[in-house]
Amino acid sequence: MIKKLTLLLIGLTLFGCPSSDNDEPTITLCEKPTNLVADGVYSTIADISWSQGNAVAWEVHYGLSGFSIGSGTSVIVTTPEYSILNLEGFNDYDVYVREICDINVFSDWSNKLSFTTTNPCVTPSFFEVTGVNTCFINLSWDISVANSWEIEYGSPGFEIGTGNVIEVFESPYTLTDVTPGTNYDIYVRGICDNFGLESDYAGPIQATTNPVGYVGNYLCSTGTSMALEPNIGTTVFGDPHTVTITAPSDNIRRITIQYLKDLGYTHDSMEFEFALDCNGYISVSENQDTNFACSGSNTVLLGPAGGDPWQYDIFSDDEIMFSFIEFYNNNDGNCGQTENEVTITLTKQ
Repeated sequence: MIKKLTLLLIGLTLFGCPSSDNDEPTITLCEKPTNLVADGVYSTIADISWSQGNAVAWEVHYGLSGFSIGSGTSVIVTTPEYSILNLEGFNDYDVYVREICDINVFSDWSNKLSFTTTNPCVTPSFFEVTGVNTCFINLSWDISVANSWEIEYGSPGFEIGTGNVIEVFESPYTLTDVTPGTNYDIYVRGICDNFGLESDYAGPIQATTNPVGYVGNYLCSTGTSMALEPNIGTTVFGDPHTVTITAPSDNIRRITIQYLKDLGYTHDSMEFEFALDCNGYISVSENQDTNFACSGSNTVLLGPAGGDPWQYDIFSDDEIMFSFIEFYNNNDGNCGQTENEVTITLTKQ
């Protein structure tokens, strides 16, 4: 390019047309370019142009915003326009142009033109909730050009930067670290490179997880012994009997039943808890104190039954069924068998 430009300038000098009858060459002023504008700015390209003036070539000099002239990148062009390539997205740049009027004859640099390349990390589109249940929220968005995505979620109206943040590598995505019966605002943005280039956030969108349910009045039935000891079929809690289920926490349910009610006993009520996990399984914790003594100081304890875990319907709380083991401190022999497996069915009223 430099050799061609030199030959061009030499040719104009030797063979240029005279400007008067005295064959004296015209002295052309080498003026700095004017009207320098950015005609189009993209993520990695900027199209610039300027007024042509009297020059036949120009030097375009550019770099990151604030660079010193002489330390940037220079390109010689022969038309008053140029497309600067291989820029970095979402960065500020400065550019200068000067005329080349002869060999080693230059104008002053033009006034600085500044521009900012666009962010190539596109804000995710079509961001939506595609499904909600007790313990999960299904999300989906257009994957665009990002390498990964950052989901941030929290209570309605939360400030971005204070919520729960997770990085994911696919869409759709299932958000599982949520609480039943809770309202959420949810955002997502793209992560486009290893240097923290991020899109704007999409959102918020709203979602409300379903409550676990299984609270209120239920009819307790099939309260019979499954017998690890004799007395198979002995009614334990009384059939049928209305009980109230309460929720001391999101996944724990507490039930109080009067022991042997249908047999005319006036024993104190027995209280125990069971847990409902987000996968639809029921569990009974070890050595629960039921707050009931069957005889004197012989406390009745509860624990998990053997076999596969019982499951419950996570979509409807109309009925639930599960088993557990009763343990007795049977020192005086008045409590009957020392270990008893019980299966109960609770039907919503």
